[in-house]
Amino acid sequence: MRLAAWNIQSGGGSRIPGIATVLAEVGAEVCVLSEYTNARSDALTDALANVGLPHTLHTDPEARWGGVFVASRTPIRLGDVGDCPSPDRWLHVVGDDLPVEIGAAYIPNAERSKTEKTEYWDWLLGVGDKVLSRDVLITGDFNTGLHRIDEEGATFVCADRMARIPAGGWTDGWRLHHGDARESTWWSHRGNGFRLDHALLSPSARARCSGAEYLTSVGDRCIVHPQRRHDGCDLKPLSDHAMLVVEVV
Repeated sequence: MRLAAWNIQSGGGSRIPGIATVLAEVGAEVCVLSEYTNARSDALTDALANVGLPHTLHTDPEARWGGVFVASRTPIRLGDVGDCPSPDRWLHVVGDDLPVEIGAAYIPNAERSKTEKTEYWDWLLGVGDKVLSRDVLITGDFNTGLHRIDEEGATFVCADRMARIPAGGWTDGWRLHHGDARESTWWSHRGNGFRLDHALLSPSARARCSGAEYLTSVGDRCIVHPQRRHDGCDLKPLSDHAMLVVEVV
């Protein structure tokens, strides 16, 4: 299974046709899209169906806030791991033809309340304990990383929760294949980079993961401008996040 996890920035808007096309070009069999908005639901559903991803599930975010949208080549349905404290930011997805269960996450960044992010993380760590013995991949925009590893400084909120992932038996899928390399998936307007988009693997899912890459372009299509600089690329980027592509067999 080739899975693409991508924050599509404010629901995608007029970029939706390009978003669907690039997902097809990377060969995504499942996509987990963060910052989905209800206003673009029909357009996104139709565009993804047209590129071979007709089976969809999505949350119901309030107008101002993004949610999660999952599309698949094969039928999918909702699984149950308990009620997320931010229900518009989580889907647990299962399918008879999927090699793993998929936790589609879009962790809040304390936009709506000072405690929402910590409450989500504490819930997610509990879910991790609950499903550790199963084939599970949790992926999406975590709005979190490790101090001085996934960012230059120490600004992340809930970095202490992120640091508990390995001790809980979970593996960072990108680091599984890239070790101590430094990478960013989102950049501030000043060009500071942060690795926000992750794939966490249960022990048995780790054994199935054959690769994980961040993409900033595909062919002649621009996914994101790193450091928010054009650097010779005159194309309008499709998002402000890089795309994470994970291979699971």
